[in-house]
Amino acid sequence: MELGLTTNSKLYEVKKVSVNDVETNGLGKSGAWQTANPLVDFSYPWDDIKPPLTTFKAVWDKEHLFFNFTVEDECIITNFSETDQNSQIIESDRVELFFKSDEKLIKPYYCLEMDSAARILSSKSHFYRQHEYSYKWPGSNSIVVKSSLTNNGYIVEGAISIEALKSLNLLHNNMIKTGIYRGNFIRIGDKFKPKWISWIKPKSEKPDFHIPSSFGLFKLVE
Repeated sequence: MELGLTTNSKLYEVKKVSVNDVETNGLGKSGAWQTANPLVDFSYPWDDIKPPLTTFKAVWDKEHLFFNFTVEDECIITNFSETDQNSQIIESDRVELFFKSDEKLIKPYYCLEMDSAARILSSKSHFYRQHEYSYKWPGSNSIVVKSSLTNNGYIVEGAISIEALKSLNLLHNNMIKTGIYRGNFIRIGDKFKPKWISWIKPKSEKPDFHIPSSFGLFKLVE
């Protein structure tokens, strides 16, 4: 495994909106999304095929970072069969955001994995792949996630409190080191297996987002 410690050059500008401009309801209809920068630069980093469309948008105000994933998925896999909810989400189509506070993942990083039913698999993680799934983000309602199904996929919307990002040392000079990913289950033979979609191609020969080189940068702009 190659760690890929060099800062990635990809940057996404998160535009500022007025307080109460975004209603987090999973429908993607808030007017603020019309002013957001649409990000569609996603690929299968470890497969030479074109992935289904993923459109990511983010905006912010003085209280929250808002995000919207609108994805195309012709066969949405949502697992409710397992007794453990963590396992259910891991075995489901999902979108993901990771946040780190330092370049080399020496300090903890934080993972949010969200499926089409708005279930959240959240963890405080330590390199390499040591996950604390019982960890709770600081503050009440620090993370809110809603979702809906569409004619050709699903939408996941969320809001993360700015105070939580600050308290976890993730927001520096209006910059956040962020990874944007998607797990897309496709049929292979008689089984469904995940194919991994990412904004950035990590410096790893095998599928792996839990390394420093999988992260880019969010810049919160006025």
